[in-house]
Amino acid sequence: MNLNELRLGNYVYGIDPNNKECGMVICKVQCIYMDGAELSGIEVPLCAEYIEPIELTSDILVKCGFKSNYAEDPQLYGNKATVRYYNKRFELYKKALRSTFEFYTYYITVRLEYLHQLQNLYFAINGKELEVKL
Repeated sequence: MNLNELRLGNYVYGIDPNNKECGMVICKVQCIYMDGAELSGIEVPLCAEYIEPIELTSDILVKCGFKSNYAEDPQLYGNKATVRYYNKRFELYKKALRSTFEFYTYYITVRLEYLHQLQNLYFAINGKELEVKL
C-alpha cells in the first residue's frame, strides 16, 4: 500500500507479522513513518507490505452514515464508487448499479475505491473526520 495516501485515523487492514494466522484485522492508523505505520491492535510497527486498504462496499458505506436512495437495490455498490459534491450535497454513486448514498455537505467528481480515500476526501471538504462505525 502507498503510505503517502494515509492520514492518522484512517482505517486499514493490518496483518500482524508475528501472528499471520489471524489474517487481516481492521485497524486505525496511529503513527506513520517513511517505510511503515503503527496500527491499533498490532503491537509492532508494520511496513507497507503488511498494510492493505479496505474496499468500499455498501456495508462499509452504511457504517459511514450513508443511506441509499434506491431501496430496491440491496447490492448498491460493489467495490468502486464515484463521489460528487454539489449544492451542499455529498453523493457516492456507481452508474452501472444506479445507486446513490447521500451525506450532507459544488461540483467535484472523484473516483473512490477504498475507505481511507473516502475518509481523506470527507476531511478535505468538511474539515472534520468522517464518523465510521466498524
